[in-house]
Amino acid sequence: LLFIRFDIMKKISFIVMLFMAFSLTTFVACDSSDDGNSTEQGDGNNGGENGENGGGNGPSADAQKQKLESIANDLMGKVSANDFRNITDLFDYVDRMTTDESAVEDWYEACSDACELSGSTASDTRYLWRASNFYGQFELQNGRWVKTGSAPNLSFKFRDSNNRECVLLVTHSGKDTKVHHDEFDEENWYYTPYGYYTERVENAFMIPENINITLTQGGTQLASATVRTTLGISDPDGEVRLSTDRAEVTATMRVNDYTFVVDNAAVNAGSSASLSARFQKGSETLFSTQIQAAGYTNADEEVTVKDATMTTEVLGNRLRIAGAVSDVSRFYDYIEDANNNEYDENRFKTAVERANGLLDVKVYFDGNATASSTVKLCPVVDTDYYYGYSEKWSFGPAFYFSDGTSYSMFDDYFDDDVFEDIIERFERLMDDFIDLVE
Repeated sequence: LLFIRFDIMKKISFIVMLFMAFSLTTFVACDSSDDGNSTEQGDGNNGGENGENGGGNGPSADAQKQKLESIANDLMGKVSANDFRNITDLFDYVDRMTTDESAVEDWYEACSDACELSGSTASDTRYLWRASNFYGQFELQNGRWVKTGSAPNLSFKFRDSNNRECVLLVTHSGKDTKVHHDEFDEENWYYTPYGYYTERVENAFMIPENINITLTQGGTQLASATVRTTLGISDPDGEVRLSTDRAEVTATMRVNDYTFVVDNAAVNAGSSASLSARFQKGSETLFSTQIQAAGYTNADEEVTVKDATMTTEVLGNRLRIAGAVSDVSRFYDYIEDANNNEYDENRFKTAVERANGLLDVKVYFDGNATASSTVKLCPVVDTDYYYGYSEKWSFGPAFYFSDGTSYSMFDDYFDDDVFEDIIERFERLMDDFIDLVE
C-alpha cells in the first residue's frame, strides 16, 4: 500500500480521516470551543427536546446522548495505560542500564553500507534495502552491547531488574520481492559558494514475504508482531505500476492481552483498495473497521477513486457508523472548492451542498437496522473575522436525527454539561498514555 501515488493517497487519506473523525467523535466526546461568534446554517433546532422519540420514528438527541455516554464509559473502562506499563518499564530499565551502544551503531552503519549499490556517487546514491543484510545477535553485558553471533536473524538479549532473561527477536522468511517507486526517493538541495548542489537518494526495497517479531521475558511472550505480504509486481526491476500491480498485507500485533489485527489491506491493479482491521482485548472486539474503495487507472498512471464505503463498530454492535462516498474524486474536488471560497457564501454553500450529495453517513445502535441519525457537513459562518471581509465560512459535521425534529453540530452536541465526565475521563486516559512513553 506504500506505493500508491501521493495525489491518490491524499484523496483516499482525506476520506478515511473524514470517516474516522465521524466515528471517533461519535463515541468519544470532544472538548468544544465555543467563541460565541460562529453560527451554524440549517433548519431545525439544536437539541431534541421532544422526548424519547421526538414524535418521530427514532430516538431523540437526548436519548442518543445517553447511549453514547454509556458506550464511551464502557469502552474506556476496558483500556488502561497501566496494561502496557510492564513493556515501557522494561525498555526504560534497559535504557538506564546501557552505557555503551557503539557496537550496535557500528553494526547498523555497516549494514546500511551493504545496501548501497555500486555506481553510486556523492550526488546520486542508490540503495537496495534488504532485511537479510540486517542480522546479528547482541547481548547487554555490564552496560555494553556486545555482538555475540552472526546467525541469519536479529536478536537483542538482556536481563531485567529481576535478572530474568529477555529477548527481542526479529526473523523473516519466504520470497523477497523488489519494490521501487519515485515516492520512495529523496532529493535535497544545498547552496554553496559555487552555486546550488543537488543530492539525490534512490531507495528500493526487497520486501520479505513474512516478518515476525517477538519480545519474551523469562520465557513468557510479552509482545509479538507478524506481517504477511503478498506482492504482484509486473516489472522485473520492481518498478510499481498502479494499473497492473497488486499488494496484500495481513498483520497481527499483540501486547499482553491486547491484539490489533489487520485482516486484509490490499490494492488491486489500480481498480480497488480495501482495509479490514480490529482491536481486541482478550477475545472481545473493542473496535473494528472495514473500508472498500473502487476506481480506475488511466495510461498515465492517474487514478480516479469512485465509490468508497466504511463501516466502524464499537463494542460489537452497540455502536455502528456506516459511511459511503459515491464519488471520492468529485467529493474531494468539492471540498477543495469550498475551502477556496471561504469568503464567498453562495459558492461555499454550493460546494458543501454538492459534497453532501455524495456523502452518506449513518449512526446505528444495538444492532438496530434503522439508523438513529445521519451525519452531514454543515456550513458555519464566523462573523468576527476581518482582513477586509465581514465573514468567513467553514464547515463541520452535524447530526440530523431520525426523529425528524433536530440537528446539532458536533461541538454543540458533545457539550461539557452532558459529557463532562467522559471528556475528563478521556483526557485522563490520554494523559496516562503520554506519561507512559515520556
